[in-house]
Amino acid sequence: MGKAVAQQLRLPGPALKLARLLARPTRYAQVGLLCALLNNLIVIAFDRAGYHYALAVCFAFVAVTALGYLLHAIYTFKAAPSGSALLRFFGANVSSFFIAMLMMIFLCDGIGLSPSVAMPIATVLLFAWNFALATWAIEGWRRGARTGSTS
Repeated sequence: MGKAVAQQLRLPGPALKLARLLARPTRYAQVGLLCALLNNLIVIAFDRAGYHYALAVCFAFVAVTALGYLLHAIYTFKAAPSGSALLRFFGANVSSFFIAMLMMIFLCDGIGLSPSVAMPIATVLLFAWNFALATWAIEGWRRGARTGSTS
């Protein structure tokens, strides 16, 4: 009886392929959302405490990037964490850090938004960029690698 139930719950061919294809981007979105929320909470807390947004963004970058690497390696990409991948991940995210800082300078100093409003805007704009960089940092650009090949 258990085998019959398992067969009923098994996805048919095309649905199974679609589920596998979407597995990694879905896990990436989950970890990314958690990291984005944590990043925003840190920056907003620093802003409310009276600290400059540059200090807040720097602190959040280090804390959230370290946590994000571990979660992406273990959960999103199902890869063993390594020192070289951690360095690549931090290195890849340095570009995001500079882009985020430039956006914060523009949004806060240029337009006059508060950091509590500017940080969520910057977060949304960086999401796709960070997915590409995380994929490269953890897996590298492997020829023929498929996004959904590891579930």
